[in-house]
Amino acid sequence: TVSGGSQALNAAQLHLEEEVGDVLFAFVNYARLLGVDASVALDRANRKFYRRFTHVERSMEQQQIPMDGKHNDDIARFWNEAKALE
Repeated sequence: TVSGGSQALNAAQLHLEEEVGDVLFAFVNYARLLGVDASVALDRANRKFYRRFTHVERSMEQQQIPMDGKHNDDIARFWNEAKALE
């Protein structure tokens, strides 16, 4: 629920969480039907994201570019660079 939110906002949040949960459940079931262990797939995706994001952070720091939301082109460039390195 949303902290300090109205009752309607909390109800909307709960409904949204329930719907997202249904989608996640369906996707995990689909992965199972494909013979994929969803937890292994998610772990691998998390590790890949971590490697790429770490590359972005290091590159931004080395070039003294602040990660302040104003340099999205640089972030995208370093992200694509990290992908190319894999």
